[in-house]
Amino acid sequence: FDAEALAFRRLNRQARHADDADKARALQSLTLAAAEAELRATDEADVIFAVSEEERDFIRDLDRDKPVFLLPSYVAALEDPPGFESRSDLVFFGGFLAGSGSPNEDALLHLVREIMPLVWDAEPDVTLHVIGADPTETVLELHGGGVDVVGYVPDPTEWLAKARLHVHPMRFGAGIKLKLIETMAAGLPFVTTRVGAEGLGLGALGALLVNDEPEEIARRTLLLYRNAELWERTQRELLEVVKDRFSRTVFRRTLADAMMHAGMAPPTRDAAAATR
Repeated sequence: FDAEALAFRRLNRQARHADDADKARALQSLTLAAAEAELRATDEADVIFAVSEEERDFIRDLDRDKPVFLLPSYVAALEDPPGFESRSDLVFFGGFLAGSGSPNEDALLHLVREIMPLVWDAEPDVTLHVIGADPTETVLELHGGGVDVVGYVPDPTEWLAKARLHVHPMRFGAGIKLKLIETMAAGLPFVTTRVGAEGLGLGALGALLVNDEPEEIARRTLLLYRNAELWERTQRELLEVVKDRFSRTVFRRTLADAMMHAGMAPPTRDAAAATR
């Protein structure tokens, strides 16, 4: 069973941020249904994949005898990403296919309403570029006054390689956030919340890049946006996280171990190359 992201955890968190009691009750009902389906899948599986330590540990607490493997996505880090001086502005990166009330829409609204006014007080010329397919009507209405809703782009890396910082204050979600892995791979520092940082393995970097309070997110955004030395050190350390944690080699090794636990021989290197 590839959990990918435990949907009931996201729904439960979303219910806590619902803006009225009816929405909260509906989300709690969806939470219970998703939990029943996902926990049944873990019971029936021989081997389970999780993408973050948080979800791996949660599943292990349900059944400590069942093997649970950490298998996040893999990405290729840019070999020579642009540096501090050649970058400018902020970016918000994430699709809106899930529609109104989705984690990305909620995070963007939180950013524009609660955090960016604090940033603009100090840096009034900074533009926030919003990158992601299927922007909702609510997202489109944000365009203007320092917010540039770009929408779908064929290659997000081009935008991630020219922005100076990615700010993504996600308030609810589950699993690992691929958009932030891709951000690290592009050599772009970011500021996010505890939910956003789940599974990224930031270690000591978390003290700088992770916070849930709007005032602190704004302060850290400004600190990284203005301090070239700190920014460049952060870029180097994030690229090391990508290479150590989200490489193709790590992914293949974990997948092979899981297959052997399930009684299957992993493919040989030659066979794997032939199917790429």
